[in-house]
Amino acid sequence: MDSPCGTSGCWMFLDQGCLWISWEEGFKFFEELQLDSEWSLNAGNWLWVSCSAFFHGQIPWRYVPELKTMPTKYIHEPWLAPATLQKASNCVIGLDYPERLCDHIERREVCLQRLKDVCLQIKGT
Repeated sequence: MDSPCGTSGCWMFLDQGCLWISWEEGFKFFEELQLDSEWSLNAGNWLWVSCSAFFHGQIPWRYVPELKTMPTKYIHEPWLAPATLQKASNCVIGLDYPERLCDHIERREVCLQRLKDVCLQIKGT
């Protein structure tokens, strides 16, 4: 790959995007054929793209003290925890831990609609 965008696109296509090839196979392939391959970056990128790196919550528990006692089920989305559990975990959203910047599902719909509107405007001109 000759650009970071090309490399990233390849990761997504091979792993989650279309082919569902194991990240380990992609890692081996890039390690062998990529001219500027660096082991730790290659491994880290494949783990990131495959969503394999932070599955059990060890990283948030270690580096985000507010989440230290948050159960695994809510470690990546603590705002979904019931209020009683947030309080019991000393991680009340908006008090001990920041509110989300946005609702990603809602924002996705807004962005898709805006893209559709732009496409219609372009076709109409």
